[in-house]
Amino acid sequence: MIIKVIIGFKDKERKGKLVYAGSLLDYEDEDRAKELVSAGVAVIPVIEEVKKVEETPKK
Repeated sequence: MIIKVIIGFKDKERKGKLVYAGSLLDYEDEDRAKELVSAGVAVIPVIEEVKKVEETPKK
């Protein structure tokens, strides 16, 4: 099973709030994906969030 995760990073300008860069990665390793999520550096997006990321125009 492939898990999609969005990688995030802490933004100092936003008081350390986690900002998701929108890098959508496919993880076949479910345990690794869960590690990233539990470490707070990634989220497993729902389908609607994925669509928003794809629709965002490139700058």
